[in-house]
Amino acid sequence: IGLIHVLLYLRKQPRLDHVPQKSHLTSRQTGVMITLLLGGIALVVGTGVWAWRTPEMAAAFIALGLAIAVVGGLRPSDAADAWLEGMKGMMISCLTIGLAGAIGIILQSTQVMDGIVAALADRIDGHAPSAVAGSLMAAEMAFGIIIPSVSSKAAISLPIMAPIAHLSGVSGQVAVSALLLGSGMTNMISPTNDLLLAFLAAAKVDYVQWFRFIAPLVVIFSIISFLTLYCMTVFGL
Repeated sequence: IGLIHVLLYLRKQPRLDHVPQKSHLTSRQTGVMITLLLGGIALVVGTGVWAWRTPEMAAAFIALGLAIAVVGGLRPSDAADAWLEGMKGMMISCLTIGLAGAIGIILQSTQVMDGIVAALADRIDGHAPSAVAGSLMAAEMAFGIIIPSVSSKAAISLPIMAPIAHLSGVSGQVAVSALLLGSGMTNMISPTNDLLLAFLAAAKVDYVQWFRFIAPLVVIFSIISFLTLYCMTVFGL
């Protein structure tokens, strides 16, 4: 579905009048590609085997950038200029990430988030299992805008949502699926998602432009997710 959406979007774009001729990669360009691949493998292994967190991953990215500069044959001054130019594009995202994190800390420390979760829980309680499953996903989507971290959101919402789901006849598997599906939908479009903002800044894509592109796909995926949760409750999964 996502691939079809991208292909339909590309069909609406203007065609290029000039297609550049094919060119072969130089030895340095090939070395940079190999270095980038090895760096990606190292990040996957580090996070999966050695439980790397943000400090370790930041150090790994710095080391990967230095390795790419050396393999690519960049002079130290050129490498530093490229580094600074890349950091300029990330400043707005860093400020936005900091503000979003501050909002989450304020909501949690003042227990405002607990009141929001409790109010939504009161509205969900007492309905049919299929309706409760869909409501859980909708609630998790709303929480995702305030708290982008899935682990933090689960720590806040699941202790309250899980008993309601159990009393309504919704299994733990469906409740966790609602959490994951709701988080996935929100993370694709939420302006408080730090990774999304970082990727958009690195790709030089405006958030409004991204929103217009991804919003129809989020709607389609949300409908499919609601139907999936409905089928899971109907078949007793």
